[in-house]
Amino acid sequence: MRDSPCGPATQSDQEVLRSPVRAARGQYMIPHAVHRAESGDLEALVLLCAEHAAFERASFDSSGKLELLRDAIFGDVQKHHTWVASVDGRPAGHATATLDFSTWNADACDARV
Repeated sequence: MRDSPCGPATQSDQEVLRSPVRAARGQYMIPHAVHRAESGDLEALVLLCAEHAAFERASFDSSGKLELLRDAIFGDVQKHHTWVASVDGRPAGHATATLDFSTWNADACDARV
């Protein structure tokens, strides 16, 4: 099993991967949590973005990303909302939501969050 840039794989991770049926039935419990991104999450977010790019086989340059994310998430004009998911206390994923495009209207918008 491959370690994530956010930490090594744990025994419980390996058990779940060996038995996805048991995991789906809820026979394995992995401590997890989701929280709104905080400034202390920025380094992990950059690592998660790098891991996502590697998965997609895309290039990724982390130069300046921490500062850009800080501005996008915590700047005077918040550009998007971000949540961080953790497993066993380690960052494991993230989700973002923006208001710059309206699916309903199929049009870009200049919404301020």
